Amino acid sequence: MTAIAPEVRLVRASAGTSRACLVEAASVLGRHTVITYRPSGDTVVPYHTIAFSQQKLRAALRRAAGQDPAFTYGFVVHSRRYSDHPTLGLITLHGESLALNERLLKALDGAALWLFGHARIVLGGGSPAVPADSSKADPADRPLSSLVMHIATFDTSTGITQHLVQVEAQVKAETLVQPLLVLTHARPNAWPL
Repeated sequence: MTAIAPEVRLVRASAGTSRACLVEAASVLGRHTVITYRPSGDTVVPYHTIAFSQQKLRAALRRAAGQDPAFTYGFVVHSRRYSDHPTLGLITLHGESLALNERLLKALDGAALWLFGHARIVLGGGSPAVPADSSKADPADRPLSSLVMHIATFDTSTGITQHLVQVEAQVKAETLVQPLLVLTHARPNAWPL
């Protein structure tokens, strides 16, 4: 039995490595070497994190299908890393994973958002992560390290009557352990599928 493909070596190049250096390294290491390169600041979210988030979003949308108006869009806010800084990221229903920034946060203004499909929330007041020294990114596109979440829900612990309870919470990337599942009735303008 012959091998289908010769042995392939995987080499990871560090950020800041020039293209010429990568080409030279590939020629020295041999033709069966794959060199992966991740530019400074890029974040790779593990596939299982994306798949699990999609699964949770689909299940939440199925559970809330009978509500009027129906929830048709959702996203997961989670903690991720950007240039060694903890930042907030989001994963959409179709599996797109991106950093949560001020531009995306502004697009949520006025949208009816529901935390886990049960409590009405408003997201705002984001703080950008510390930018990289060489960052030329627009401040509205820098990843956020925290945001303010206003939660409105009913307290039923007092018996038959319900009291509206409003809470303000700061969501920080470095302390966010449980991803936040957010449902809405429509996809916000300028947001990915």
